[in-house]
Amino acid sequence: MKFFELSASDISDLGDDDLRELVGRLCEAELLQHGLSTSGVLWGGAQEAPDGGLDVSVTAGNELKQPDYVPRASSGFQVKKHTMGKAACTGEMLDKGSIKPIIAKLADKKGAYIIVSGKDDCSDKMLLDRLDGMKSAIASLGNKGDLKIDFYGRDRLAAWLRKHPSVSLWARHKLGKPLSGWQPFGPWAATPKAMDDELLTDDRPCVFDANSTNKDPIKLLDGIKLVRQKLASGGGVVRITGLSGVGKSRFAQALFEETVGENPLPKASAIYADLGDDLTPTATELVAFLIANDVAAYLVLDNCPPDVHRILQQKVTSSGTQLRLLTIEYDISDDKPEETEVIHLEPASEETVSKLVQRRFPELGRVNSDKIAEFSGGNARVALVNSP
Repeated sequence: MKFFELSASDISDLGDDDLRELVGRLCEAELLQHGLSTSGVLWGGAQEAPDGGLDVSVTAGNELKQPDYVPRASSGFQVKKHTMGKAACTGEMLDKGSIKPIIAKLADKKGAYIIVSGKDDCSDKMLLDRLDGMKSAIASLGNKGDLKIDFYGRDRLAAWLRKHPSVSLWARHKLGKPLSGWQPFGPWAATPKAMDDELLTDDRPCVFDANSTNKDPIKLLDGIKLVRQKLASGGGVVRITGLSGVGKSRFAQALFEETVGENPLPKASAIYADLGDDLTPTATELVAFLIANDVAAYLVLDNCPPDVHRILQQKVTSSGTQLRLLTIEYDISDDKPEETEVIHLEPASEETVSKLVQRRFPELGRVNSDKIAEFSGGNARVALVNSP
């Protein structure tokens, strides 16, 4: 889909940290495409800091059945914003003339080592030249044949991005080229900037699983765990319902947060939109594209009317796709769309709403915040609107 595509020159415009995060997010998205956990993808630290030779490391729990840009279950990426010629590639892999230990460990695991450049566009000859430089660095390894080496220039990064629209969407936001209405993972609940956005929870049961024979509500964290499980496999469809102000968008956001419970959904594969906004492409166009290309992504659609939900749900569940669909709407009817898991949220406790009011308006103090929370009946939006 042309809307999502970025050029090789766009890759060069990313900063050091963003370039490294781009590769990390692409690795996460690729593991998800293989149906594997993304917890084995690690990156971080300053771009030029001593790191043992890896900026992004991938440790997949299982062998990759159809390896692509992540070529082995154990793969390491060294990411450089500047150009990397043959000599630079050789030098990058050596420490005082000897192969870096981390690269030797990858060879022991029959893994892969890839150097990534955010500047180079490589012809076949240029690529072979750089690979020759990398081969010369590992010439002394007894098991050098077990190590796969490769070089990705910005042209290959752009091609990799085309396979993962969710990561391309993130890169567009970093470059100041967002698509109309579409967002990567972020503060979907519209928490004001500079405000603490940590999810507030308590032990009050407020989440109902409408598809369960057990009609008793469960606690918020248990509800988040439940929805994560329901969206674990491709083709899953979940609909979150509840009155305005009960925290439906914040609930959806929390599904992807590492600080909330265990086994968060991968941020790198999240795509969000509010259907009340002007979207380009439309939600129907995007779903058709994601299904046609069997993209493993989590599509979150806020303010999604029931009729739109049914159309998209039918497309997702009938396609055998890896796409997961999560819709959110003010919908409190007893109607449960076919092949949809419905999760209904009730208002939070007055104690939690009071904490939210104190966070947003600390000058009110505890007593006034408690009164506002009591008046709101546990509805956060009502409480905030009625706070001075």
